[in-house]
Amino acid sequence: MQSLKVAASAADSGKIQAVQGLRGIAVLAVLLFHVKFTTLAGGYQGPDIFFVISGFVITLLLRRRITAGNFSFLEFYVRRAWRLLPALIVTLLLTAVVFSILTPISINNTLLPSLIASAAGVANLYYAGTIDYFASGTSNPVLHTWSLGVEEQFYLVFPLLAVLLVRYTSKPFRWLLILSLASFFAAVLATSHDATAAFYLPWYRGWEFLAGALVAYVDRDKIKPVLAQFFSIGGFVLMMGWICFYKESYVFPGVGALGAVLGTAMTILGAGQLNWVNKLLSSRVLVRLGDMSYSVYLAHWPVVCLIGMFFPLERLSHQLVALVLSIVLGYLCWRLVEQPVLARYRPAKSAAGWLFVPAVFALTAGLIASISYGAEGLWQRNPMAMRYLQPAPNERAMFREGQCFLSYRFGFDTYDQKTCLRGDMNKPGLLVMGDSLAANIALALQEKMPEYNVLQATAVEYRLSNRGGWPDFTKRLDDLAWGPDGLGGRHDIKTVILFARWNETDLEGLPEVVEKLKARGVKVIVLGPSPEFYISLPLILAYSNVIGIDLSSIMNKQERAALNARFASTLANKLQYISMMDVICPQGRCDVIQEKDKSSLFLDKIHFTRPGAELFVSRIPLH
Repeated sequence: MQSLKVAASAADSGKIQAVQGLRGIAVLAVLLFHVKFTTLAGGYQGPDIFFVISGFVITLLLRRRITAGNFSFLEFYVRRAWRLLPALIVTLLLTAVVFSILTPISINNTLLPSLIASAAGVANLYYAGTIDYFASGTSNPVLHTWSLGVEEQFYLVFPLLAVLLVRYTSKPFRWLLILSLASFFAAVLATSHDATAAFYLPWYRGWEFLAGALVAYVDRDKIKPVLAQFFSIGGFVLMMGWICFYKESYVFPGVGALGAVLGTAMTILGAGQLNWVNKLLSSRVLVRLGDMSYSVYLAHWPVVCLIGMFFPLERLSHQLVALVLSIVLGYLCWRLVEQPVLARYRPAKSAAGWLFVPAVFALTAGLIASISYGAEGLWQRNPMAMRYLQPAPNERAMFREGQCFLSYRFGFDTYDQKTCLRGDMNKPGLLVMGDSLAANIALALQEKMPEYNVLQATAVEYRLSNRGGWPDFTKRLDDLAWGPDGLGGRHDIKTVILFARWNETDLEGLPEVVEKLKARGVKVIVLGPSPEFYISLPLILAYSNVIGIDLSSIMNKQERAALNARFASTLANKLQYISMMDVICPQGRCDVIQEKDKSSLFLDKIHFTRPGAELFVSRIPLH
């Protein structure tokens, strides 16, 4: 047995071969997940692997320097900034240039604050109050910097904790374990009632860093060879199994991150063993990818967003382009920015060094703001294009999110059962069930059909044929809708309308749901797949106005029409099936502009504006 010694040089650089290979695995997992490589269901847990590695490497560094008596808070913070900021700033500035032109402030009001929050290291805190990671699609090109925010906040706090542990406790491992368990159980509790906060906020992620810190306190040379082999192989298998098979619809974070975190910590514990795991992790390809991992991580999400704006990422060719381009740009950033800047690093020795980070942030924020408002000025020169980009206020109020439409931000406890599931029970009930598309038309149906008691049971992922992929709040809503207070115990609900962002897999389970509904004596109406666009339709209309070419038909997903045909052939003889393609696209050409004021009838890629919902509902032959 040959053991890896934790030498001072390794602690300073963090470049233990197998650990670098783990970085490579982590960034590859995130990259494959984000390009929609579907066989890697849990690839979004790559940052959790990074967190464990960061806790391990930073703890090694701090222990050595604090014990030697040459630790400096100033030098540590400036060194971290020197390591992280250059590649981040280059990425943010380039992203600001590209996306401020493509999606100006008028239509993407989160872009500028996201860029500035990312530069300040507080992106996670900003997103906690504004953006749901799993429901965000590819709209925000710097959403991935949430993990950098968490990591930078760990770097800010942990050195002080490390100093206290080394100087004032005889058993630092015990205190780290207590803190780690406290953070873990807090994350478990938070995940059950506020998953967004549990995902973004650093105190709920602290246990993942501390797991790595605990490993740094273990003398790996004293671990028995058999146990070390178990840690190495068992940990790696656990970690890989978790990132390959743990779906985003499962509970996360908290318990949901346990496999990736524990597996990574175990793998690091066994990093010195001679076995196939460490041979793989120490391979030249994974180690080099680990070296580049920070720059690749920074580059990949803007690339995915850019490609996803115009092309379907579900296609293998587009996935490969996104994959290759992310790695190439990451390599260039690593080679031309990261390495040259690090080579020029000199330790900060004077108090003026404390001004380094605030000065860099102020300069970066100023440049980002100048770029964003400059691009906005270019768009302002075309008033008609700008008109498309300025939706009417409170458009999304029609979804009744947090009241009748449940999301990751508004869970089951916000559902207003009296308003949404009871209503005026003296009228015949019409229950609208589905995801955000069903929520999109519920109020318009209520206005069209005042003789009915229009009810609404809608939630994220609520396509009634795929219960296995639902978040917990959607499952609870479904139980309520089918229970004694809904379809299971009432006779006033005469009609059920099912509408969602259907896909091919829904055809497998939808007939069974229909039969279940019909057995309860209700009339079932399915609204078929509706049109989708590759990017926000108001943006398509603005582009069309600028270049003088109608892009709406070109950027309309043609495969939706084929899906509609399959739905019709499968369901038409079982119930009343209404083709939304025929409703929205009569004679094969989709209505996208309101004749009255030339405004968009679509709010984004798939949802309708209020006038659009009213127009399309008026065409639906429900009576």
